[in-house]
Amino acid sequence: MGFVTIIERYPGEKLLVVALSNLENSPIGSIGTDLAAIALGQRYVVPREPKVAKLDPAICDAYAGRYEADVPGKDRKLFTVSRDGSRLMCEPTGKAKFVLTPESDTSFYIRAVDSEARFVKNPAGKVTHLVLIEDGHEVTAKRLPAEAHP
Repeated sequence: MGFVTIIERYPGEKLLVVALSNLENSPIGSIGTDLAAIALGQRYVVPREPKVAKLDPAICDAYAGRYEADVPGKDRKLFTVSRDGSRLMCEPTGKAKFVLTPESDTSFYIRAVDSEARFVKNPAGKVTHLVLIEDGHEVTAKRLPAEAHP
């Protein structure tokens, strides 16, 4: 638990790609495929640089809290979002914290796994959930009430 490995064999090209990560949520599949493409002289995707936006600290405070997601085929996932100075951080339960880099008031880039997080508000402006987008897959994490401690 806590690491992932991918091994891709290309016998015709006499190529073996091995990618290892100690970050369970890393995009290891796309990393392995991109490494093979580089070795074979094919096209590959370069991870993007975020377009960093200035964010009001009050917005960070509004997003702070706990969020819960039911991931199909996996256990329930809990995320704690907190402010650390001027940065917004996210910590999946039992995992290392990572930085949420703001690209707008609601959209954040996650460099650690080359993915995105979006906070969703109701018409009254209250944050209702967090959507995590990785490799085209979306996971919705509902915001838990402040007093909820699952």
